[in-house]
Amino acid sequence: MKTKMLLLYCLSGFTIEVGAQTWPADSSGTTQNLNGVTEQGLRFYAVGTAGTIRTAGDGLPLTAKASATSFTQGTWSSQTSGTTMTLDAIFCSTSACYASGINGILLKTTNSGTTWTPLTSNVSAPLLAGLFVTSNVGFVVGNGGYLIKTTNGGSAWTTYLPNVTGTFQNLYSVYFTDTATGYAAGVGGVLIKTTNGGGAWVSQVSGTTQTLYSISFINASTGYAVGGSGTMIKTTNGGGTWISQASGTNRILRSISFASATIGVAVGDTGVILWTSNGGSTWMQENGNTTRNLYSVYASPYTIVAVGVGGIILEKDLATGAVIPRKFGHKQILSASAMFDLQGRHVSTLGGFSVLEFQANGSHQLFPILQTSGVTP
Repeated sequence: MKTKMLLLYCLSGFTIEVGAQTWPADSSGTTQNLNGVTEQGLRFYAVGTAGTIRTAGDGLPLTAKASATSFTQGTWSSQTSGTTMTLDAIFCSTSACYASGINGILLKTTNSGTTWTPLTSNVSAPLLAGLFVTSNVGFVVGNGGYLIKTTNGGSAWTTYLPNVTGTFQNLYSVYFTDTATGYAAGVGGVLIKTTNGGGAWVSQVSGTTQTLYSISFINASTGYAVGGSGTMIKTTNGGGTWISQASGTNRILRSISFASATIGVAVGDTGVILWTSNGGSTWMQENGNTTRNLYSVYASPYTIVAVGVGGIILEKDLATGAVIPRKFGHKQILSASAMFDLQGRHVSTLGGFSVLEFQANGSHQLFPILQTSGVTP
């Protein structure tokens, strides 16, 4: 039996159906391995080998696919990175996006990828992961325990050597819960923490010798790290202690991301996808219909995108929360709990379902849906 929700919009006289969600494969337009994925302002970016940068979305809400139960940002298109070197990570601030990779390469765009400008990272080690905590303050980590930091949007970077980070191991992931408190994880179960914006780092006991490939926090206290042999560890006290959690797989988990305090996903080798809807208390496997390794996943409030070997891109649109599942001319259906503007910023909270109409001047107007049916077979 297929579960559907019918939303009756009386002003226009049509019926919209939001069906059960799956993990359809998008056409990425490349066979290069895709190593990283992120989102900014309703636009997704993926990066990979041979300087590949792919993007989907035009800064506007989601457009419908042919399938009535599967939706995506649209066609993935190529961007010119200006390099043939492998790009391992893509990450964004509110005003720019950055890509990093081997030989310390670091690129920046401020125009949605129309142009990518090389930055001077001052390191030659591969830069494997990064994030920005404000529009100006960002961190990137890489091989040999290297960490670099900018406080001016990437114009200049300060290098923190292994004697500061406390490790010579490769660091595969970095995550900050605020401008002062951050974590990095890597080879051999290395897990380090800073409480002064990266000026000093202390080692934490991860409880594993497996390589940790990805770390993500739900809030300042609760976070997860995943890695080799299905390793998953969890903290509920800001890294004071980390405890092992059953993932249900022995395959390498390479990336973890949370769309909300309850919805999270982890991906890894041979196409493994783990899903939680209760904040990580339990995880279940989902079928991505692939055996290719998945290297990165990004969970936005409305769509989750995973990328990996051979240019594979999988996406799953959330049936609840800030989902805009269909486009009817210039009107969009906005479901349930939150509304975002054209830049993807949260602007209000809704008590129910509404239709969001975008005006030519960029403003918007909400029209309430007057009735909802329950569940139909």
